[in-house]
Amino acid sequence: MKIQYQKIENGLEILRIWQDSGIIKVPEQIEGIPVIRIAPYTFSLHKDEEEKNASVYQTDEENDRFAQPEELCCGGMVREIHAGRYPFNNFLY
Repeated sequence: MKIQYQKIENGLEILRIWQDSGIIKVPEQIEGIPVIRIAPYTFSLHKDEEEKNASVYQTDEENDRFAQPEELCCGGMVREIHAGRYPFNNFLY
């Protein structure tokens, strides 16, 4: 899994996730900092522009495949999912 994220007040915001599995497990922490938000368009195949100043966290081998989520498991620290602006646009229904 490869995760693109950025630091925000009180934690981290997930911007994009790449992985082979349809079951996405958002980590509770990255580098000891809690993941507290899922950004708009996180799972959308169509994003106008990628974040330029984002950090990347990689859990295993390089993965260029964008996640097509079937299930989302969030860590206990996630407090916001920006559902108003299509974070689940690419979920398989």
